[in-house]
Amino acid sequence: MASVKANETLVKQPGEVLVYDMDFAALLAVGETITGTPVVLIVPEQAVNEAETISAGTPALNEDADTVQVEISGGIHRHDYEVQITVETSESRTRQGDGPLRVID
Repeated sequence: MASVKANETLVKQPGEVLVYDMDFAALLAVGETITGTPVVLIVPEQAVNEAETISAGTPALNEDADTVQVEISGGIHRHDYEVQITVETSESRTRQGDGPLRVID
């Protein structure tokens, strides 16, 4: 299973809601697109209190169906997370992407 790694760290404040884009174009064959609903998981780098959560909205695809866009809200000041996105493609392949997220107040 091939994977893509985000080039940049998304930085947000705990009260912000920001859109996180994960571009899978480099992993897709010509004419291949993302299908279905991507699965988004946000993994904390260190242990966190469940009351202080970070969450992802419903993922969406861009017009070309090669980029996943998801709103991320919450998070704990000075905590790092990894955003993991898994997609299925029109060629019946599973692709995964991950990228860093830092919360700073």
